[in-house]
Amino acid sequence: MNKNLFKKAKYIILIKLAIKLVIVLIAVMFNSSAKAQDADTFYFKAMAELEYGNENNALENINQAVNIEKRNENFVIFRGNIYLKQSKYNLAIADFQKAERLKQNSANLLIAKTYSLKNNADSAVYFLTKYLKSYDKISKSEIKLDPAFDNIEETKQWNDLWTKNQYSNVESDYSEAKYLYDFDKPLEALENLNQIIDSYKSFHKAYYLKALILAQNNNYKDAVKALDNAIKYSSNNANYYLLRADYFAILKKWNNSLSDYEATLNYNPLLVEVYYKIALVYAQKNMYITALENINYYTNIFYQNTEALFDEAKINYDAGNFLQTIKIMNKLIEAKPANAEYYSLRGKAFLSSNSFDLAFNDLAQALDYNPKQTDNYYYMGIANLLMDNTNEACANWEKSLENKDYKANEYYYKHCKEYDKAKKSNK
Repeated sequence: MNKNLFKKAKYIILIKLAIKLVIVLIAVMFNSSAKAQDADTFYFKAMAELEYGNENNALENINQAVNIEKRNENFVIFRGNIYLKQSKYNLAIADFQKAERLKQNSANLLIAKTYSLKNNADSAVYFLTKYLKSYDKISKSEIKLDPAFDNIEETKQWNDLWTKNQYSNVESDYSEAKYLYDFDKPLEALENLNQIIDSYKSFHKAYYLKALILAQNNNYKDAVKALDNAIKYSSNNANYYLLRADYFAILKKWNNSLSDYEATLNYNPLLVEVYYKIALVYAQKNMYITALENINYYTNIFYQNTEALFDEAKINYDAGNFLQTIKIMNKLIEAKPANAEYYSLRGKAFLSSNSFDLAFNDLAQALDYNPKQTDNYYYMGIANLLMDNTNEACANWEKSLENKDYKANEYYYKHCKEYDKAKKSNK
């Protein structure tokens, strides 16, 4: 009996230990995930601050990201690029070399550019040669046209480098097609790309560039097919999923678009603009809570992006969050006080918040800035009606109907019989 009790007690202890171990593992995993998210957010903030010209703030944020994830080469490269922008070449090279140690051939091209800017042709060509041995290198034309190499383009080292064949036949053909595309010769580029695809079926870059050209002509269905092939031959390329997601969104294939945006973040979680794009797709699906979660994350970081803030306001309006819409629009109007669309949206939000006089004033202001935005007459009419200004409301709806805005029909026929009689008697 005592033996059985001992076994049972031992069994219970083992179960408790196992449960504790699981809890510890979950906590470690959660902490690791949270740290990664924090690091990504600091990286995104660094991007925003650099975009807004706040280099010191950008450095503070990217240093935070590097401190959290010391082995992320993307963070180190970003910091190196800030130093490069500041002409702190030695600090830039130190970061690029650190990134190169973390991931092979992640920064050799940047090291080459930096040495070129230092007028060190030997080192620039040395690291460029290392870069050119990689499979996924950019085209020859992109390198030769890069202004970072202007300092050394007349040197013997530079000329000697290009006397050797640095590209395979297919890479050279692609480089020619890319050059034609970059210099606004899409039809010639497309012809070259089709020849490449005929000869080198698995060369995924050709399909990607073909998709861009097809999309220029609004041929998004065939552009998607081209990207299907690009992904078939390079299934972990985030940029291919991102572009296909964009085209699916244009084609209003919302689920396909969301699936590809999710794949994009799976292969490259540092493409922050995807959160904004995901928000717009969820808004199209009337899934406003998820849409707002994504766009709020984006606009909290890119707080000066007026386009994104305007989209956030529109999603709030569609979700029935009229006070939040007004709050965002107040900031946007303060920044850009002559924008008709801003006044129009705020006016409609005021209308839905029962602030009819404020609504009327904003809608009238919108028309002052853009007389072609005639749907404002319709909403002005509703505001006037709710303020018991029926004749003024009828005049507004009459303007709507003159501009073929027929949603005013119902209001006009319901409320404007006396207005019509008075008009006819005055003739």
